[in-house]
Amino acid sequence: MLVGILVWLKRSDLMGKLFLWHSIVISLWGIGFALMIMPSTPYNVALTVIRPSNGMAAFVPIAWFHFTLALTKNLNKHKRVLKVLYSFALLTLILSFTPWFIPELRPVWHFVHYTTAGPLYSLLTLVYFFTVPFGFYELIKKIRGSTKEESKQFIGLLIISLFGYLGGSLSFIPVYGIPFPQYGLFLLPVYPFGLAYVTTRTNIFEIEELAHAAHRDKLTAIGVLVASINHEIRNPLFIIKGLAESCLDRQKEGIFQTIKKRWKAPMTP
Repeated sequence: MLVGILVWLKRSDLMGKLFLWHSIVISLWGIGFALMIMPSTPYNVALTVIRPSNGMAAFVPIAWFHFTLALTKNLNKHKRVLKVLYSFALLTLILSFTPWFIPELRPVWHFVHYTTAGPLYSLLTLVYFFTVPFGFYELIKKIRGSTKEESKQFIGLLIISLFGYLGGSLSFIPVYGIPFPQYGLFLLPVYPFGLAYVTTRTNIFEIEELAHAAHRDKLTAIGVLVASINHEIRNPLFIIKGLAESCLDRQKEGIFQTIKKRWKAPMTP
């Protein structure tokens, strides 16, 4: 969460806010999960803590998806999907204290207490494994359509995010009674630091700023071009206009007729 705050202080626009939101929901889930798997935690405390903690975990895949949509500039394209996902996550959080979400805890593998899945939790699992790959799909499309330099930046984000979500995804397996080792959890503390490093060190957040700068430079160049055209064309036109008006005035005064007569008059020796 502290990493998210630091990134947000560095970048307080939409991208920074989404990064902070993503960090908050992961941290809240991680705190509850850590308390649950501690052998010294009483059963009632572990159950009371893990229910709202996993309720907040419903926002984790959606926050990731929201972040990737903003990064790839596809927010408007998937706005309705995002609204449906956030509505589901909010409903999950409200019902997280009920047995529909987590009926009980049980020992699995080396854990004294571990989550069991109610109907709502199973639905959360499906949403998770739909939303997270969807976010990676949008990111991969962005990589394919980017320049070589931008691709390197997004590939770094893709790799570190893949490791982080791989570690988190493995935590679903023991929920369904399968004694699977949870060494992937060691990747989770590294994930937010790696994500913050990649997004700030490689200047991924600066791409939008560069685009705006390029747009401003383009407008400036157009302004300079218009000013040059205005100077190079209008000034000669003013000169031509002045000469034309002078010629008309002289014609009215009969100067040209006098000159013409002089030219026609015979020259005396």
